[in-house]
Amino acid sequence: ALERALGVITEVTIRFALDALDAGAHGVFFATQLASWRLLSAAEYERFGKAYDLRVLEALRGKARLSMLHAHGHDIMFELLADYPVQMLNWHDRAAGPTLAEAAPRFGGMLVGGLNENATLRSGPEAAIEAEVREALAQTGGRRLLLGPGCVMPIAVPAAHIAAVVRAAQAA
Repeated sequence: ALERALGVITEVTIRFALDALDAGAHGVFFATQLASWRLLSAAEYERFGKAYDLRVLEALRGKARLSMLHAHGHDIMFELLADYPVQMLNWHDRAAGPTLAEAAPRFGGMLVGGLNENATLRSGPEAAIEAEVREALAQTGGRRLLLGPGCVMPIAVPAAHIAAVVRAAQAA
């Protein structure tokens, strides 16, 4: 029954994403909250998560100009996600790992991260934000990196802190 329900959810997700792309969306942001060693074993995730994720992503291959996977949570199963057919991969690199430097050789696309959205980006100070940007760029050599938060950016992040990110990136 569970796998039948997951199949239905997968088909609905595919139809929704294709409809969004047909309506003019340029890309897809696909998130998983189950790819965590705290929640499932590798075998469980392969069976109940990845198999369905890949059906969605394969159905969208070549139709979306941009595709990004967000792995939510701590202790993510990075090695099980690194071969997903997406152009960009985002996760809580500051809060949970792996680091950008550790991830770069394991994923061939663009890494999205480097900024701790719940600590540095929200609370500052600006000098700490700028240091975090420089450190993220150093980890990747400035290649295949889109600076961004590890998850959604809290609405309470001050505009001055976003400006500090831009300033530091431009100065690098």
